[in-house]
Amino acid sequence: MSAELVNCYVVPPADLRSALYAEWAHYHWVWLSSDRANQSSMMQYAQDYLDHGIQVGAVDLDSGWSTGYNNFIFDTTKYPNASEMVEFFHSKGIRVILWVTSMVDTDSSNYQEAYDNGYFIRDIFGKQSLFKWWHGTGGLLDYTNEEAVQWWHGQIDQVLSMGIDGWKPQRVVFSGSEEVPPVCLGRLSQLWFRHRRLPYRQWNSREDKGTVPTLVTAWSILTSHGKWRKQGTSTVDVDDSNQTLDIYKMFVDTHYQLVDYLLTTGTEAFETNTSSITPLAKHSSFIDKLIDDFNPDTYNYLLGPNILVAPITSNDSTANITFPVGSSWIYWWDHSKVYQGGSTLQLTAVPLEEFPVFFKNGTFLPLRVTPGMPLLGEAGFAGHLCWLLHSPSMTSPHASHSSHIRQHQGPGITATYWWLDPGCIAIEISAHPLVNSIVHLTGLESHVVRVHTLTAEGGWKPVGEATSLEDVRGVAPAYWHPVGGTSSVFLYPGPSREEGHRMDVCFGI
Repeated sequence: MSAELVNCYVVPPADLRSALYAEWAHYHWVWLSSDRANQSSMMQYAQDYLDHGIQVGAVDLDSGWSTGYNNFIFDTTKYPNASEMVEFFHSKGIRVILWVTSMVDTDSSNYQEAYDNGYFIRDIFGKQSLFKWWHGTGGLLDYTNEEAVQWWHGQIDQVLSMGIDGWKPQRVVFSGSEEVPPVCLGRLSQLWFRHRRLPYRQWNSREDKGTVPTLVTAWSILTSHGKWRKQGTSTVDVDDSNQTLDIYKMFVDTHYQLVDYLLTTGTEAFETNTSSITPLAKHSSFIDKLIDDFNPDTYNYLLGPNILVAPITSNDSTANITFPVGSSWIYWWDHSKVYQGGSTLQLTAVPLEEFPVFFKNGTFLPLRVTPGMPLLGEAGFAGHLCWLLHSPSMTSPHASHSSHIRQHQGPGITATYWWLDPGCIAIEISAHPLVNSIVHLTGLESHVVRVHTLTAEGGWKPVGEATSLEDVRGVAPAYWHPVGGTSSVFLYPGPSREEGHRMDVCFGI
């Protein structure tokens, strides 16, 4: 970047590689089982969520949407006008996803063409193989055959032309219990055919036994702090009680707060051939690992590097946590509760409106402000990016800590802090043309003493204290708004986000 261009910024824009997929992959998906799914029921189902103030990012049309398994021709008895349906969902900001596998059944309209051209995988004798699976008998597409792949793309084009947004590839289980990993269908997902490149969907089902409102809410809470969020129904309707709806909505909003974090950790897991979920179950050997996979000593896991999740697996709502060493951990629902790495904790009778989730102390956690987010969302700051920082840790003099978000379309954003002295840190947020940032400082009494601007004399300007959230929309480049143990820094007006932000924060004053 040229010197002249750098002078246009307090902190230049980030130059991070684009995320590998669109952020809506982490939105709230909804579905109905194939025996209930049709054009009118799916449109009404999604509308019901919206009417209750619950965000919907995508609908997943379950198996049975086509006239034959994987012939990509809509069944008009279920979906009489698929193009009109897609337009309806798109008008609501909802993407349309189709269930698929790479199996083509023998009674599907495109089976014979594929078989005659040798497009299915072969056995050791060179003969095209047929497999029994739960939706019939068919051939499995041979992705090593380039001609077969091109034919497959031609099949896919029949629905892509309608504006379909993506696929939900299904794992294929054969009658002999052998599993063939799902393969990505290419093009739309831009992840091609390698198994490790396929983002799995995590979903909820109401087919479980038990009290429906409790089960739906509990599963919803778990997936709010998972990689993906998908809600559906098979045979049971959810209780329409206010408690269930309010809790469900709250956890959908919580998941949306994590979209930028999930997109970043998911992208970087793909790039490093790892997972964004790290199980914390211990095993000392390969045999122990095989045993643990069926009966682990804990189901706790790290979501990315900075979030710890402890799923509740007992009816008494008890969770046992051993906190990873190397950092202290903050309870998601009460930032005054701090637990040291290596310590243990048992939570009992955890209420439905909470879940054992913790975030790492001393690191920036990027959260997208949602309409229902306490304080910020309620004050009309939805869509802004909140950088949450609890008790900045000084591991050594002048120690620095950095975080970032990756974007599918955009330069991304970086957030960095470093210690100026034992009582003061400097914070920098990179410039971005579209995103306004808010910095949340919790855990220590703090005071933002000054911010850097391009126009103020000497480059620095004192920060005024806002007595209410309504005051923060003034003309100053930033306001400091203390609420209890939290200090929020609102970086305004709009043009300042295009310059980046630098500020000094002192503690204990």
